[in-house]
Amino acid sequence: MTSKELGPYLLLRKLSEDALCETYRAGQHTGQDVEHLVLLYLFARDPANALWIAETAQAGRRALAGLESPCLAPAIDSGEEAGVAYLTYDYIPGRSLASVLERARRQKQSLQLEHALLIADRVAQGLMAAWEHESRMLHGFVVPHLVMLSNEGDVRLLGIEVASRLRKLLADPEVREEMGAYLAPEVVPEGQPATTDDVYSLGALLYEMVTGESLPMAPLEDPEGLIDQATAGDGASLPEAVVALLRGSLG
Repeated sequence: MTSKELGPYLLLRKLSEDALCETYRAGQHTGQDVEHLVLLYLFARDPANALWIAETAQAGRRALAGLESPCLAPAIDSGEEAGVAYLTYDYIPGRSLASVLERARRQKQSLQLEHALLIADRVAQGLMAAWEHESRMLHGFVVPHLVMLSNEGDVRLLGIEVASRLRKLLADPEVREEMGAYLAPEVVPEGQPATTDDVYSLGALLYEMVTGESLPMAPLEDPEGLIDQATAGDGASLPEAVVALLRGSLG
């Protein structure tokens, strides 16, 4: 493996890096020819569990066979090489929700309400599609880094095949610091996903999208008070329907 090659993939361009993983635009190749562009997630922080992550992803891909949803991006490949686990998806031109939220924070803005509600709705549809599948799959690690917004306006939730194993990475202080605010207070590294985990994460995403501020780390001391005092990025009051959604998911 060279610095630009991982298994059957050439790492063409690093798109982002965070406490969880590195994201690349990569090409599946045979010899000198690149046959297929992919979005490649590289989990290099935990070499001891790289094979474990890869095997979990492979099992998750088998469990979700046949599932089709415009709001879920199924992994097309997974593997491990030299202590590094990776997942690949069909290439999605666009940006992660994490990068969009980071830009909004820097500019002290929030997403437009209609756009925020659309993203939350699409993520919820993806979660519901997986839950209604015969595998009854839960996600358990819904963070903005695993939500892709395409240039065409599509919203795709990624990582459902392996998210239950990614929870183990919360033992890393940097991962917990960066991802913990999006996860329910009862989530622990060794715990199995529950429906309440995903509901809380949806609320955390929606809160940040509509306010422009990240949610404090759970457990929240006074969730209702926090929600009642929340305003949009321009200082306007949040619609009562949005307040009710936040109360229901975060309370």
